[in-house]
Amino acid sequence: MDFEIENNPRKKKFMVYGFGSLGLILLAFLVYNWISPGVPSLARDLVRIDFAKEGDLVRQVRGVGTIVPKDVKLITNESGGIIERLHIRAGAVVTPETVIVTLSNPELKQRLFEAESDLKEKQDELLSLELSIQQDMLSLKSSFAELERSLNEAALDLEVNEVLHRDGLIGSVVLKKSRMQMAQLEAQVSLEEQRQESIAKSNETQLAITMSQMDTSKARYDLLNRQVKDLDVVAGIDGVLQRLLVEEGQQVATSFIIAEVADITKLKVEIRVPELRARDLKKGLSVNVDTGSGEIDGAISRIDPAVEDGTVTVDIEIFSEFTEGLRTDQTVEGVIQLENMNDIVYIGRPLLVSDYSEANLFRLEKGSDVAVRSKIRFGKSSVSHIEVLDGLNPGDGIIMSITDSVSIDDFDQVRIR
Repeated sequence: MDFEIENNPRKKKFMVYGFGSLGLILLAFLVYNWISPGVPSLARDLVRIDFAKEGDLVRQVRGVGTIVPKDVKLITNESGGIIERLHIRAGAVVTPETVIVTLSNPELKQRLFEAESDLKEKQDELLSLELSIQQDMLSLKSSFAELERSLNEAALDLEVNEVLHRDGLIGSVVLKKSRMQMAQLEAQVSLEEQRQESIAKSNETQLAITMSQMDTSKARYDLLNRQVKDLDVVAGIDGVLQRLLVEEGQQVATSFIIAEVADITKLKVEIRVPELRARDLKKGLSVNVDTGSGEIDGAISRIDPAVEDGTVTVDIEIFSEFTEGLRTDQTVEGVIQLENMNDIVYIGRPLLVSDYSEANLFRLEKGSDVAVRSKIRFGKSSVSHIEVLDGLNPGDGIIMSITDSVSIDDFDQVRIR
C-alpha cells in the first residue's frame, strides 16, 4: 500500500528545529559528563551548609561549672575518737555554737583528770612556797629591825660619851669601847642587808621554777580540756552544713575533717574551660552565666594555674544579684567575652578545627551548586564561629556535616541539588 506524504514546509521546519534542540541537549549532557565524570550528587536536605560572613565577631569561650560558696570552713577536731552521735545532717542551717557531732574518747577524759590533779598539786606547791617565803621574810625583817634598833642605841651612846669625854667626865677607854661597838653593829647591819638580798634572789628563783612547773601543768590541762570540749564538734560560723564526712561508730584521728560549713550568702561561680581554650583568659574579662533560670553577669577573678583532666578552673566574681532558688553545686554554663574582632571573614566552626589551623573542606562558591574540596586556613575561634584567614570569600559556603548514611570521603567534588 502506498502513502502519500504531504509536502508541508512548516512541518519540515518544525521537525528540523525539534531534532536540533534534542541534539543540543544530548551534546550538553555528554560534555558535562566528560568534564565532571563521577561527581556524586546530594540532596540539599541531607547536608548542613554554613556560609562565610564579613563583619564583626565577639570572640567567646564557653565553660561548664557550678555555683560554690566563697567562704567554706573545714570542720576538724583536735581530739580524735569514735563518732558517738550525729546531731544534724547536710543542708542544716547552723550558728557558731551548733553542735554537729559528738565524739567519745574515755582515754582523753582520763588524761584530763590526771592533768587536773597535777595542776592542783603544782598550785598547792606554789601557794605553800609563797607562804613559807612570806614567813621567812617577816622573820628576817624582824631580826633586821632589832639590829637597826641596837645600832641606833649604840650611835646615841657614842654621841653622849663623846660629849662626856670632851668635858672630862669619862676616860678614853670608855669612848673607845663605844666607838668599837658602833663599828661592829654597822658591819652587822651591812652583812644582814647582803644576806637578805641574797635570800630574796633565791626566793625569786624558787618561785620562778615552781611557777614554771605550774604553768606547764596548766598548759597541759588547758590543751586536754579544750580537746575534751572539742568532742562536741561545733560549726564555728553562721552558714549551712554542706557536707558531713563521718558516720556514727566511725573512728577518726586528730585533725580529721568532720564536715564542711559554707556561708551561702557569699557565692561565686567556678567554670571549667578546656585547656587549649584557656590560654587567652585573663583576670577581669566579662562573663555571662546561664543558671537555667536566668542569666547573671560577672568577671574572672582567678585562673587556676594547674590543669586537671584537660581543663582549667576559672573563678567568676558575680556582679548581679542571684535569682531566688539558686543553690550551691548547681550546674551552670558560663560564656567568657575574650575580645571584639572587627571587619573579619568568619564562619561556623567545623568539627575538630582549632585555632590557627588548616583543613581540607568541601567549599561551595557563592552561586555554585558544586562543592569542591579546598584547603581553608583559619585564625582565632569563638564558641561557635571561627575566623577565616584564607580560602573562603563572604558568601561562600562549606559543608559542615552530612547524614551518617552518606559518605563523600572518596570524592573531591560533590553536587548539591
